[in-house]
Amino acid sequence: MLDKKEQIREMAIEILKILYSNIPNFNESLPYLFSLLTEKLNSADMYGHDNLDEDKRPKITQKPTLLMETNEDCEEVRMQMCELLHIVISRIKHELIWTFVQPIVDNVRALLMDPFKNVQMEALEMTKTLTLKSTEVIFH
Repeated sequence: MLDKKEQIREMAIEILKILYSNIPNFNESLPYLFSLLTEKLNSADMYGHDNLDEDKRPKITQKPTLLMETNEDCEEVRMQMCELLHIVISRIKHELIWTFVQPIVDNVRALLMDPFKNVQMEALEMTKTLTLKSTEVIFH
């Protein structure tokens, strides 16, 4: 059961999904959207060791497979964020993928490691969409 704040966040994301599905040019809003998603999904420091001393950080070969902490606790809201990002990736202009490759990859990777399996499944579909859409960029 969603509390009132979660319902409001979920409705706000639903409105963004409708907007990003229908407006012809959303390029100028992408930096703001990616910044918001990066913050809420904690994808900038998803390994959780940016604030640790070098000697306390895990080995570079040690990679997490599951996010233990996100800035958004509600699974349903994270699912909405995943669906929103999927819409953006499916509609983004080909030439902008390279411009936003880092936040796109960081957010997709965070969603693939989400503890909620439905988010992981949607993120996997999004990865497929991103790969098909950006084959030329990936192999550049």
